[in-house]
Amino acid sequence: MITLSTPIAAIKGVPTRLTLKLAKMHIKTVHDLLWHFPARYEDYTNIVPIAELEAGETATVHGVIQNVDVRRTFRKHMVIVEAEIMDESGSVVAVWFTQPYIARMLPIGRMVSFAGKIAYAEDRMYISNPSYELIHGAETQTKHTGGLIPIYPETKGLTSKGIRYLTKPILGGLSVLPDFIPQDVLKLAGLHDLTTALRAIHFPNTLDDVTAAKKRFAFEDLFLLQLNNIKTRIELAKEKAPALTATQETQNEMITRLPFTLTPSQKTSLAEIVDDIAKTRPMNRLL
Repeated sequence: MITLSTPIAAIKGVPTRLTLKLAKMHIKTVHDLLWHFPARYEDYTNIVPIAELEAGETATVHGVIQNVDVRRTFRKHMVIVEAEIMDESGSVVAVWFTQPYIARMLPIGRMVSFAGKIAYAEDRMYISNPSYELIHGAETQTKHTGGLIPIYPETKGLTSKGIRYLTKPILGGLSVLPDFIPQDVLKLAGLHDLTTALRAIHFPNTLDDVTAAKKRFAFEDLFLLQLNNIKTRIELAKEKAPALTATQETQNEMITRLPFTLTPSQKTSLAEIVDDIAKTRPMNRLL
């Protein structure tokens, strides 16, 4: 059973090379991975027939691979991979530069999903350097194309695609996680529970999901900060401190030396401070 404390290296099927790359980013456990939030999202929600593609837009298309070609440019010796796919409305070519291995990942005759920017050059339209994945029909749940695709902080040899490859099945296999924020507090603040927020921030259906998840985790940070302040106050209340007095005469004398006039709020704060230092415990009003 996978839990938040499970080491990534202990998960069956995760290659060692991937765990080593993750470790360079200080990601060693499931908790580390799930709290490695996306930096942004690519919007591939626009799934369109090939015949309706327009230059300049970002879109996702589904089709059958008709041909895959690998060639090298004469001048720059750059490897170019081109893959033609076809749907019921027409065909389009996807182009990748300096990524020859992609040709091996795209078997002719298979259904594939491409997502990327539509470009136009040399009298033809093509998909420039798209994300891709094989699909098995209309019901296939895609990880890298179609929808809002998370883009993570990366390191050399570890792309967002690799992080998504690992994150999605782990999230799907987790049971409901215990939440340290009480349910009544979540309800009162209109916030997601922990499990829902994690799924929404990694694989959102809409940008509203992202906003709601970020709101939950921002609240969590403030909630923990307040709890720490309360803990500090309780600990300070147990300590002793000498009581200090500031007579009204002393206060008036100090106030007259100021190069400005105190506002009503400043006068209230001063009275609270004077009251605090007169007690036999450390001052904690500013915590």
